[in-house]
Amino acid sequence: MGQDVKTQLQAYSGHIAAIHVKDTKQGIVRHVPYGEGAVDFISAFGTLKSSGFKGPFLLEMWADSEKDNFEIIKSSRLWVVEKLKQVPYVSSSSASRL
Repeated sequence: MGQDVKTQLQAYSGHIAAIHVKDTKQGIVRHVPYGEGAVDFISAFGTLKSSGFKGPFLLEMWADSEKDNFEIIKSSRLWVVEKLKQVPYVSSSSASRL
């Protein structure tokens, strides 16, 4: 927490093999739904795009036996893909392959 994601991504440009995508809040690093935390995904994805990153994005999520995890995963994936399209990191046509 308290890390400047953009600065860190720039510092390690060319050395990043994969990105674990998750949202966080101050003092909370687990179970934060995408879009409800403090991560500036547009800035982070833009920094990755400008650095030439072409590796995989992995959604980091937490299982909860009391919820419909499959639906949460589906909606989270759609949320992240929408942010990638806004950069635009991916086009609408290529987003269907993600």
